[in-house]
Amino acid sequence: MKRQDRPLPYPPGPIRTAYIRKLIDLHGFTRERATKLVNFLNNKARNSPLPNEKCEAHARTTGMPCQAPAMTNGRCKLHGGLSTGAKTPEGRIKIYGHV
Repeated sequence: MKRQDRPLPYPPGPIRTAYIRKLIDLHGFTRERATKLVNFLNNKARNSPLPNEKCEAHARTTGMPCQAPAMTNGRCKLHGGLSTGAKTPEGRIKIYGHV
């Protein structure tokens, strides 16, 4: 399932407005802080994998999709994704020759 198709716990409309109002009235949140919290929860729900979601990376040899379940970070333990590169200045100098 594509990320944009995953269900949101607080979709735009009356459900979202009611939850924001509840945060303001019962828990003393400001409107801005309550809205940020709802946006964070929606973003987290959209980016975390659904139960039993599969990796679906295609194998080079057979072309069949991987059937391994996605981990909590949304990646497969076999097909974790591309490296993000060196992070420390020492590592960047070692690889690129400069920072």
